[in-house]
Amino acid sequence: MYRLISVPLDGTAESRHALPMAIHIAKRTGSTIELIHVAFPPIVGTELYLAVVLQARDREEMRRVAEEQLRVIASDVERCGVRATPVTITGGSLPKTLADHLHHSKPDLVVMTTHDRNRLEHLLLGSVAESVVRRASTPVLLLRTSEGEPDLARPPAIKHVLIPLDGSAFAESVVPHATKLAKALDADVTLVSVLEPVLAAATAAAGRDGGGLVHVPDAGEGPSLDTELLERAAQALRTQGLVVRTTALVNGQPARAIIDYATHHRIDLIAMTTHGRGALKRLVAGSVSEKVVRSWPGAVLMYRPELH
Repeated sequence: MYRLISVPLDGTAESRHALPMAIHIAKRTGSTIELIHVAFPPIVGTELYLAVVLQARDREEMRRVAEEQLRVIASDVERCGVRATPVTITGGSLPKTLADHLHHSKPDLVVMTTHDRNRLEHLLLGSVAESVVRRASTPVLLLRTSEGEPDLARPPAIKHVLIPLDGSAFAESVVPHATKLAKALDADVTLVSVLEPVLAAATAAAGRDGGGLVHVPDAGEGPSLDTELLERAAQALRTQGLVVRTTALVNGQPARAIIDYATHHRIDLIAMTTHGRGALKRLVAGSVSEKVVRSWPGAVLMYRPELH
């Protein structure tokens, strides 16, 4: 199911909070974990010194310290029963360096931490996680940071995965990756669509009545929405042994509707597609996902499909 899981680290305890989940998935799937540290210059205030101004001995010392830290972490991971490979890389741009490495190592999944929405962190990776997502073609599981050192034996619980769809192949491209993760974690899945009120009214006027409509806060009364497409997608997943529900929402603010639904229905993870660099901004799924990842306090699985 998974062959290789990559975990980018930056030397902070916050970034290591990605490890319990990565270990949990690896143990359930028999995969190896690749521990990646980008040996970057230190941060002073808000300015990042360029690697080119460092002396060769300074760069070598940074690499030596990073490699030693990774060896210790790899030993901790292997004591949990998972194979771990430490990798130290250097480069002039953290997002690009990480994306380039992921392109060559070809992991099945990247697990990394990002900033808590209410905190300004010193966590270097947290500030670039979304940039890595937009550059990498590998699904990235983003987890919020926590205080202190992580307990490697206690991963965050993910038992219910929400997959928003908008009827486009672009949005649906995340489904195989989300369902693979759901299977690995033995989680249920809910497929959700959000329809603009004016489109929902047009659907009702056309005589469709598929039921399954759920009203979200401030959405007001609306017509019923045909859920045939959602049910068709759900049935394909049920044949794979997954427990799958479907929900149709009527709301003029898709991101807000998704977050409200996830909050009130105990969703642990939201899986969405996002734009790559230069992607068309009119793609609804991509623009909504960026709003969700910045506002949703839980885990997010992000995938950037290749656009042809």
